[in-house]
Amino acid sequence: MSHSSSSINGFISFLTREFDNLNHLLLSRDFIMSATFLRHILSVLRSSHSQLTSLVQKSHLPVGGKWLDDYMDETSRLWEVCLALKSGAASIENLYSSAFNVASLLDDHHALNQQLSRQVIRGINACQREIRALEYANKDIAMEKAQTLSLNSQHNFSMESSKKNKHNGICGVLYTMRSANTLLLMILLGGLVHYSPQLSYFSQENSIGDLPFGSTLTTSMGNLRERMANIMSHWERQPTCAILLYELHDTKCTMDEMKIEIEGTMHYKGVIDVREKVGKLKSSLGALQCGVEGIVGEIDDFFDEMVEGRKMLLDMCSHK
Repeated sequence: MSHSSSSINGFISFLTREFDNLNHLLLSRDFIMSATFLRHILSVLRSSHSQLTSLVQKSHLPVGGKWLDDYMDETSRLWEVCLALKSGAASIENLYSSAFNVASLLDDHHALNQQLSRQVIRGINACQREIRALEYANKDIAMEKAQTLSLNSQHNFSMESSKKNKHNGICGVLYTMRSANTLLLMILLGGLVHYSPQLSYFSQENSIGDLPFGSTLTTSMGNLRERMANIMSHWERQPTCAILLYELHDTKCTMDEMKIEIEGTMHYKGVIDVREKVGKLKSSLGALQCGVEGIVGEIDDFFDEMVEGRKMLLDMCSHK
């Protein structure tokens, strides 16, 4: 086995392990569309890009070949979608700022009277309006990015052997990466920007297709797509929020429950003990804030790595 073939096989094995790990995480309900799970996906994108850049450097490729165009096109695609992901995450940050204002109304009160109850309900209503406005604003962005990704995913990955092995197999690796990135980015779009049943990528009719290097990676990616299709199908039957991030869903549900309980009690003009509800809301908001900040950090680091990788390969070509 040549050094190039050994390096490519090692890269494909690495990708397979990463997708197997994502499948394993989804076996636990605690990870389904959580910030932790989405950060794992971003970590896979970052590490696979880093490994790919290293592989290309070692492969003795011709200067300015198609491999460089393909690499630049793929990193441009990653950059464009990650900008939309970061914008979605920043919008969620604005939402939890508003929700914190609701919690702060209750900091010095163990119980709610009628006047304070009305203030809290107005605050919750404002948060609910912000969520609906965000869902509406994000929909077109998500549809545009998802359609672009889906069009890319529809290319035939069953490459002829001569094309797969072109440039020491790097062309086949880049085709494989494009398919893997598409799946991961589609999940991230649903979690951070918007998910709609109109997006057909996760429909049962779609499949990963044959990838240039063996069936093990194809199977692992297919399993992840199928698990995500089931999750999306469940969401479609019980829609709560078009942004699927678990911590956002949990915060929204906590505020909804608080509003229902306060409204129900106001009719009797009683005093409501809200300490437990406030504690739960603050806990949900803390998890949301921590999760979103971690995701934004991952995206920013990925931007830096893409800039460095592109510069490194351009410098490598210019010095040959």
